[in-house]
Amino acid sequence: VPNLYVGGTSSGSTGSGTFTFSGGQLITSNPITVYGGGMLSFNLSNTYIFSGIITGTGQVNVEAGTLSQVGGSISARYEYVGNSGTGTFNQASGTNTTSELDLGLSGGSGTYILSGTGSLVVNGYEFVGDGGAGTFTQSAGSLVVNGYEYVGFYSAGTFTQSGGTNVICADRKSTRLNSSH
Repeated sequence: VPNLYVGGTSSGSTGSGTFTFSGGQLITSNPITVYGGGMLSFNLSNTYIFSGIITGTGQVNVEAGTLSQVGGSISARYEYVGNSGTGTFNQASGTNTTSELDLGLSGGSGTYILSGTGSLVVNGYEFVGDGGAGTFTQSAGSLVVNGYEYVGFYSAGTFTQSGGTNVICADRKSTRLNSSH
């Protein structure tokens, strides 16, 4: 695939599109671009290993299975892991930038594993357990949250850090643990 646009194009056309990857092999020589009206969804029974580029203003949704990032960069407005299913995002290297990261929502179970030289930047909200079971495990790498980090928001959340850096910055500096509603 030379170009894959979900929810519009670079020329400014708008639309809404959903690209669901549920098996096989997706090969692209250029970035996968997810625009505001688009959603890139990974619903897998096994592992998808990613080392390219995903850019845009839409969302990346790992409903089930595992998305492994071993390089490259991902930039999406929203990232949902374990939305009504059991999903895992395993980042060993590369850069992942999002405005909102939700782990475990709508009764699902979401896990984010940050290791190696992976760099995760959340420019807004990080929810570990948001209506489902959320788990964040960091053994290395860098996590920067420019906003709020919630562990246990509306449900069970677990954050385990054994290495790497976790920086919560900006004027809204906050980590909230075990918030019950």
